[in-house]
Amino acid sequence: KKGLRATMLLALLLCSLGSGIRLFCKEGGEKFWLVHLGQMISGSAGPLIMQPPPKISAVWFPPHQRTTSTTIGTMAPYVGSAVAFLFIPYMIRSHGMQAMLLVHFGMAVTITLAVCLYFPDAPPTPPSPSAEVKRVNILRSLSLLVRNRTFWILSICGGATAGVFNAWASVLSIVLNKKEGYTDEMSFSDVFASTSWIGFTSTVFGIVVACMAGPLADHFPGRLKRLILVLFGIAGVFYIWFSLAAQGIIPGSTKPVVFLTSVTASVFLNAANPLFYEACVEATYPVPEAVSVGFLTLFNNLACLLFQVGGFLGLFSDAHPERAKAMNWILTGLVLICWVLALFYKESYNRLQYDEKEEKEKDGGSYTASPIRPGIQA
Repeated sequence: KKGLRATMLLALLLCSLGSGIRLFCKEGGEKFWLVHLGQMISGSAGPLIMQPPPKISAVWFPPHQRTTSTTIGTMAPYVGSAVAFLFIPYMIRSHGMQAMLLVHFGMAVTITLAVCLYFPDAPPTPPSPSAEVKRVNILRSLSLLVRNRTFWILSICGGATAGVFNAWASVLSIVLNKKEGYTDEMSFSDVFASTSWIGFTSTVFGIVVACMAGPLADHFPGRLKRLILVLFGIAGVFYIWFSLAAQGIIPGSTKPVVFLTSVTASVFLNAANPLFYEACVEATYPVPEAVSVGFLTLFNNLACLLFQVGGFLGLFSDAHPERAKAMNWILTGLVLICWVLALFYKESYNRLQYDEKEEKEKDGGSYTASPIRPGIQA
């Protein structure tokens, strides 16, 4: 309602405030509660940052570039994760925790100032007919979403898998632990035994594959479901292989096999994430992008929270690393269940069809919906 600029400014101000509060924590743990407070404030900006990419695509880009734009926007945070895998362990060991917190604060303030200087809400000329259409209000949006089965399948599948994956990746050093010869250090002497290298490699190649899938979806519109099924199918096969190899159940369960299966599965799972955003927005138009994607983000956070609650309850820890192997199977099972669910979602490209219809009528011709892009569903 307030526009992209106001949303981004609020999110970045929360990040700056949260990272600034963390600076008052002293080395050695004094006033450590300030770290928690700052982290909660910064974390509250998460939904505000995760929701804008599809909205930016809708407001700033024409139909044949929207999926690519959404892909870049949703995968941008992964760049930060990749950099973190490389530099944060080194920075903490070499310069201390305070230096890392100062770098975080400096980055947050710099980006906030940049957005203050220039971040318009919309371009001078709308890039598509749908960009000019006023979205329905919140009550009407909720009414439409409740009755839209496609929306629920996409939100649950996309949100739950992304949330559980993020939580699982955070405990990978427990799943693959020191007792089994693994380490969380970025060691060049034994790359295959480093969980940090697994995280870094998965993130980097996930960005690469996603940035290939996005333009592919734009070049062949109306085929998001097929791309999602292919990516999830490959991820599911490799997660089964990884889970078996991590427990040494199958022959040849060496560290390189565990490394490569984990990385491959994670790459294809992450590459599907932006496609869920676009498919969700297309299926729910004219519901505001922030509302439909907001629910997908909600399922993401809920799934991550439930997974982490399992850690608090002692389902996995350094003391009982054998229990953490079950977390592999939870992620694997979830990916396979969501793949099956995705088979039953009915593709609907309401926004794309509206754009094509308006453009055709503007040119003086008649419009016939393509069979691969079904008509508008309430």
